[in-house]
Amino acid sequence: MALPAIVQSLQQLALHVEGNSLNYLGVRERFEEILESLAAYSAATDTDINAVAVANLFSVLQRLEAVVPERERGRPCIDIPFDVLEGYLLNGMKTTDIANLFGVSRQTIHRRMKSNGLR
Repeated sequence: MALPAIVQSLQQLALHVEGNSLNYLGVRERFEEILESLAAYSAATDTDINAVAVANLFSVLQRLEAVVPERERGRPCIDIPFDVLEGYLLNGMKTTDIANLFGVSRQTIHRRMKSNGLR
């Protein structure tokens, strides 16, 4: 997917959220698809995506999760899609930088890598 199409997808998602035409799970699923497209674009074009932009996108997702709790106890589970994690690692990002993007600890990234058979 080309960058203009990714931007258009984000704009359409924002309209759906504003119009309440998608439920929480639909928004989350669509959001993750857009992030995967962004990671694929980054890998395919050897383009360095602005870390601040990605961090802002994850901040939006975390705020959305704060509004709609999925669990009753404990910290909310941060979903780190395998393809996105793998894309960042293949692009040479350090685990510390990836952890900062997702707002989690470096150890969490290492656990997700291990559970997905990476490194």
